[in-house]
Amino acid sequence: MSFSGKKYRGFTLIELLVVIAIMAIVLVTVGASLSAGIKAWDAARSFNAVESEATIGLESFDKDAGNTFLFYGIPFHCEPSAVSFPKFISPVTLSGEVSLGEEEKAARIGTVRYYFDPALKALMRKQWIFPAPEPEPERAEKVVAGLEGMNITFRGTAGASAGADSTAGWNSVSNHPYMVRMELFFGKDEKLVKCGRTVVLPAVALKE
Repeated sequence: MSFSGKKYRGFTLIELLVVIAIMAIVLVTVGASLSAGIKAWDAARSFNAVESEATIGLESFDKDAGNTFLFYGIPFHCEPSAVSFPKFISPVTLSGEVSLGEEEKAARIGTVRYYFDPALKALMRKQWIFPAPEPEPERAEKVVAGLEGMNITFRGTAGASAGADSTAGWNSVSNHPYMVRMELFFGKDEKLVKCGRTVVLPAVALKE
């Protein structure tokens, strides 16, 4: 059978190799882009998770510090990486607390302490009933994980640098700052992200 003198032929080996090489380059490029996209998505998801956890931790601090008061037996203590203060605590919320009768389940005066643990890279929280000693680190609750650090600043009244943020420290049973700010730092590489909360403290004195 004649095809008007036209001669048909298949692909040569060189042409096949060129096509295979082009397809390999395209596949490698698509794979690299997909891998980079997945890594970016994972990083964003992880970052948002820490940010959300930090916000919850700051809300916990806000709630605790917003209910503090002056009490002769428990100082209000501030330093750059820790803060502790008196607060009413329910005994039944304490880890390892023995069973109490109904008349003993009312909230009692105790201490709440927030601090940064560099080994765990976490914001930790402790609480204990007055006048019991501070519990061991194993009794602490991990509030926020994945942190690079924290910072506590305050604005004081009498006995401190009133009207100016300070990290010099505070330790007093007779008064406390009127404002405390907690800042949590997290992120990757050398780029840190800061998330903070400022709490105005109530001026309430309690004596027994």
